[in-house]
Amino acid sequence: MKKLFLLITVIALLFLNISETIDKQGHVYFNRAIKNAATTYLTARGINGAISMIQSGTVMASPAGVGVSISPGEILDPLNDLIEQFSSIMLFATASLGVQKLLLVFSGWLPTKITVFLFLAILMFVIFFNKNRVFKTLNSPIFYKLLIIILSIRFIIPFIVLSNGAFESIFLGYRISEKITDIQLVEKITKQTEQHEDYRQEGWLDTFSNKAKEFEKIKENAILLKEKLSNSVDNIIDLISLFIIQTILLPLVFLFLVLKMAKNLFCYDYSNFIQIL
Repeated sequence: MKKLFLLITVIALLFLNISETIDKQGHVYFNRAIKNAATTYLTARGINGAISMIQSGTVMASPAGVGVSISPGEILDPLNDLIEQFSSIMLFATASLGVQKLLLVFSGWLPTKITVFLFLAILMFVIFFNKNRVFKTLNSPIFYKLLIIILSIRFIIPFIVLSNGAFESIFLGYRISEKITDIQLVEKITKQTEQHEDYRQEGWLDTFSNKAKEFEKIKENAILLKEKLSNSVDNIIDLISLFIIQTILLPLVFLFLVLKMAKNLFCYDYSNFIQIL
């Protein structure tokens, strides 16, 4: 009975090793996740650029002959700092997904698959021809420990990716899409605010009255933009949390669980197992 269970397990592993299903599903997940992260990063940089444009507006005045430079857009500094930090986190999230995708490519590399196939094929021969002197020699703890290492290299990353993808689809997917749509809307509004009053193209006026009007225009744009962005702070913080969970915490949790299982299998005493065969 134990031999039959082991044989079924080996056949299942051979099928998973040869099949492209787990690798393709992993690539689908990574392509979607990287697209979302990159889109969010570019959106954040767009908002940051629009804010910087508004902040660059200054009003020059010379009361009592003393030159004074006033920048009403400075009230956006705290929000601009938040957007910059947000874009940095999104860049890190995108890079993290890119590294994980490269590891997935390595796990599905043809030499890796061939190595796994050879080890599993040897195990099948050990099961059926364990009386043979050659295969009886291979039926040793060292062989099984090497087999665990090879299987870990082949299947750990796909398992983490598929688990992460399933968790994202159930719990995170629609939330991330909804927040990204909200942030893109904020970027659109921000650019409209920037283009609505292109004060940088206005000539420098000499009269105090026109300087005051120019100051009010810049200040009005800055305040309007601050109100719109303040309403989106919660969405930005939510996106930061969601992408940290998706790209850092979940992979680490699944990696810990799989490595724990692999360690237990590696440290297992295979003497009784060898006797069964």
